[in-house]
Amino acid sequence: MSPGNPLVDEHLWVLWTYGWFPFLLGWIPACLCIFVGSGFKSQVTRGLFLGVGILLMWGGYFMGVERGYSIWQSLPNPPDEAFSDTDAAAGLFLGWLPSLVFLGCLHALLIRIRHGRRLPHSYQFPHLPPLSPKPSHSTENETTS
Repeated sequence: MSPGNPLVDEHLWVLWTYGWFPFLLGWIPACLCIFVGSGFKSQVTRGLFLGVGILLMWGGYFMGVERGYSIWQSLPNPPDEAFSDTDAAAGLFLGWLPSLVFLGCLHALLIRIRHGRRLPHSYQFPHLPPLSPKPSHSTENETTS
């Protein structure tokens, strides 16, 4: 499944044309789950919320594609491409990957915003004294008046 692949393009077209509502029903709670989970300090809790969010978005993605193909196939005089939903099985197994990438980036961004640039004590740089001004050097080629 890569962009530019005709099956993937058809798969995404079906999702956005006919299966957008079930996809949003998975996408919105997944984003809310990431938003709530990124506020916790415990990495285990944040990881659990991230996992639940990925499952919600993946479920919405899969249900949106399935619903999209069924609507497309129920239209009057559907084209032959409407019955070539072999990519839906690939969405079942690989649909979690876009969910992981999108929600992982959102999760990292929200953690960075909420918790700032706080580093553990062992990773902090030592405080250095300020630099002293550079001494001025006189050169032999200078002329005096």
